[in-house]
Amino acid sequence: MDSTTFDTLVAIAVIVAAARVVGSGAVRLGQPRVVGEIVAGLLLGPTLLGSWSDTMVPSDARPMLSAVGDVGLTLFMLVVAVNIEWGRLAGRGRAVAIVSGFSLSIPAAGGAVAAIWWWNDDHVPGFGTDAAPSAASFAVLVATAASVTALPVAAKILAERGQLGDDVGRIGISVAAVSTAAMFIGLGIGLDLVDGFDAGVLAGRLVGVVLLGVGAVIAIRVIAVAVRWWSGRSESEWIPERAGVVAVAVAAALGTGALTDRMGLHAMIGGFLFGVVLERGVSLGSLDVDVVRSPVVGSIGPIVDVVLLPVFLAVAGLRTDLRETDGSVQHTAG
Repeated sequence: MDSTTFDTLVAIAVIVAAARVVGSGAVRLGQPRVVGEIVAGLLLGPTLLGSWSDTMVPSDARPMLSAVGDVGLTLFMLVVAVNIEWGRLAGRGRAVAIVSGFSLSIPAAGGAVAAIWWWNDDHVPGFGTDAAPSAASFAVLVATAASVTALPVAAKILAERGQLGDDVGRIGISVAAVSTAAMFIGLGIGLDLVDGFDAGVLAGRLVGVVLLGVGAVIAIRVIAVAVRWWSGRSESEWIPERAGVVAVAVAAALGTGALTDRMGLHAMIGGFLFGVVLERGVSLGSLDVDVVRSPVVGSIGPIVDVVLLPVFLAVAGLRTDLRETDGSVQHTAG
């Protein structure tokens, strides 16, 4: 067996075991399991173990772990989105817009003010030289960082508490999705501005997001028409094959995730978006959504929840070193 494969398999086993143990400890303390899973990643990283972190989770396995984690996160967001009855959100668009607006604008404004305060040689690498980022880039990046919302963590907490199916859960996930998409757009714009403002690049990024939304609406209609057509040509009630549903859902979610990742958003946005499209399309096609929801949630959900998502959460902890060096937080490579 290739050494990288061996190291990766051992690392996944260690992460899954640690996440389960620490996650169970968090639950006993009255905290969401996902908090314990995040802590497990930190405990396996250099913050606690120092150089021993590479022994527990070898550095040559970490790129593979990152890829596995991203796949897991994309599929987790597919499961979350399919499991929500989005039709019941009708008439709540104003609430989502208002909450999203305030949750983004207030922290972003505070971040922008902080960026002005921090615009000096104590906080900006290469300040006063050509190596420094532009002032606009620095302000956008700090404002974006201040308004970050962790969509997968919010989804996991709501799922653990059984609130994904109620109005609070639907609105909360919708707001988190809008905020997360805005965060990635903001990061992209900030990075684009590092070397100065380019209207063409900014316009291209925004047009891409609009086209993605239009494509999602069209896809919902196409799925609805296809479901009606296929159901109509069947003499009895049409129930799609369970394995076929899972295969199509996974392939389409990962494909959409690859598209949004290429756009600079993140693969999880694509997985979430396709989950919404699938649930809405099947529902509008007058087919019982459970014939799709049950295979996706039942077949993909457990392996994602217990194995793949903890790997994603652990990767962040493995890259983070909270030991202070010259008063700064360090991030390790890999």
